[in-house]
Amino acid sequence: MTSPWFWVPRRRPGAALRLCCFPHAGGDAPSYAGLARELPETVEVHALRMPGRGGSSTEPRATGLQDLVDKVTEDILTLPGPYALLGQSLGGLIAYEVARAATAAGRPPAAVVLASLQAPHRWLPAVEKLLADGVPAFGSAMPDLLQGFVAFLRDGNEEVSAALDDPRLRQVMLAGLWEDFALFRGYAYRPEPKLGCPLHALSGSADPGVSADDMGEWAAYTTGAFSLSRIPAGHLVVQTGGAHSTRVITRLLAPEDS
Repeated sequence: MTSPWFWVPRRRPGAALRLCCFPHAGGDAPSYAGLARELPETVEVHALRMPGRGGSSTEPRATGLQDLVDKVTEDILTLPGPYALLGQSLGGLIAYEVARAATAAGRPPAAVVLASLQAPHRWLPAVEKLLADGVPAFGSAMPDLLQGFVAFLRDGNEEVSAALDDPRLRQVMLAGLWEDFALFRGYAYRPEPKLGCPLHALSGSADPGVSADDMGEWAAYTTGAFSLSRIPAGHLVVQTGGAHSTRVITRLLAPEDS
């Protein structure tokens, strides 16, 4: 299947599970290339191309989070066989809402894995205030919330840090970060319905902004099984956790290969 919304770094036609991955704010599909390479052959990664960036530059932009969720869910429902969702940082909320939409459509995911994201009731008020204040300056006057996300992006990731130190690339990355935040304008979190599938939370032990206790609050967002794994990593757990993260994700989604 060729999708306008998902990039498949390594085709694995015989895979038993498709893993749909949602990048952090300011990130894009290639951030999951390493994970796709390291996961066992039984798992095929489908990485979301964020609206207006990379390979999806010709795709109509999503008008908001719900529009993006609707389009992505429609795409995912065409996947053959079982699938799971993995979302990191702000991508975790997109994954969570897609899981709810797919469940409502009668085809829930086998599992949802969320990393480095406080539960919505914790952080959405701050995002709403940021959006109400309008497009920020991308310099020293940048709002605290955006400065915090930039610090998270740098955390333990040399490639991202190098890009942020380049003035031209920094502007591109910050513009993408703001565009992703803007998707949440008008989003209203609804506590019901909860998920019914297993929900696995990943916490980076060196994450400066999201603690293991924060991730533990996701237990209340599903009626299914819940697990919390603490990984020696920074905020971007999948990238900075390296082999540790891959082993944990493999154990959760493909235990027979772990």
